[in-house]
Amino acid sequence: MLKEVLPSILVPIVLSLSLTPLARWLGKRLGVIDVPAERRVHSIPTPKTGGWAIFISFIIPALLLTKLHGETLGLLLAASFIFVIEIWDDVKELPAIIKLISQIAAACILISFGVSVIIFPDTLWGNTLNYTLTLLWLVGITNAVNFIDGMDGLAAGLSIIFAFLFSIVFLQMGWSSMVPLCLFIIGTCLGFLPYNFRGEKTGATVFMGDTGSNFLGFVLASLAVMAEWSELKLLPSLTAPLLIFAVVIYDMAYINVRRIIMREVSNVRELLEYTGKDHLHHRLLYLLGSKTKTVLTIYLLAIALGMNALLIKMAPDYFWILLLQALVILSFATILEIAANRRMKREKGG
Repeated sequence: MLKEVLPSILVPIVLSLSLTPLARWLGKRLGVIDVPAERRVHSIPTPKTGGWAIFISFIIPALLLTKLHGETLGLLLAASFIFVIEIWDDVKELPAIIKLISQIAAACILISFGVSVIIFPDTLWGNTLNYTLTLLWLVGITNAVNFIDGMDGLAAGLSIIFAFLFSIVFLQMGWSSMVPLCLFIIGTCLGFLPYNFRGEKTGATVFMGDTGSNFLGFVLASLAVMAEWSELKLLPSLTAPLLIFAVVIYDMAYINVRRIIMREVSNVRELLEYTGKDHLHHRLLYLLGSKTKTVLTIYLLAIALGMNALLIKMAPDYFWILLLQALVILSFATILEIAANRRMKREKGG
């Protein structure tokens, strides 16, 4: 087992450590730069090409150390399609609707290889519902991970946590062949973090950009579908993967509902294209006054919720207690966000 784990971790770490400086250089050379703006938290122009290194550091060990057939092949093809489209977006900034269509296309590629949630019976209407839910899940989680990528180290660190949790799930179900895919993500993000999560004073030297966050989000969402939750009762089987991603799902749901209620957007297109400093990490930053503390706090929230997901899988009889505990954790996050909103309004009013 150790002989399989070490290459799956070390190869992507070495690749990521080596390729990220090259990707940073290419970003500067090609002018693929994230320029500071009112709705950004960074203060200096920074290359946003780290996702290029993340993709290569994942795909090379995946090609060399895994068997390319069935679901694994479908995942690599679909994720590669996401990567190609996002490179184009890095250079030309594609409209949000084009990116959404490309994510739907990638989800369809994966589904064509037999990757799908299995909730409804194997009938025409049942499979239609299964495929529809799979598509919504893949596109939703991809964008949720992209949305949370607004602070140094946040998306990469959460991806490590999510991948680690899924590696445990795959080991629990005896599907050890899928564990390396999780380890590739962990190794890739560990190699990327030294350039992206460098503390308050230094700041990131490169961002992963939408290329990195959408790629990681799609791979992680795919792993969630490929994991077998069906041995549980229906509610636990649906809830466990939701809890693993609860932090990013909560953030996406909260900001979209808030933007609609506050009438900051008036149609679907505006909702897709809107960017603002109203995410969970922005509110926590306002309260804590430190990017590092904010990121670490969100890490802890993700770990706590992820542990609940693992416990639900191991002890489904305690489902309702574990679900209530998860809701308490998310309620705590909501209280912090509301407190930050009220304080911001008071200070602006003053």
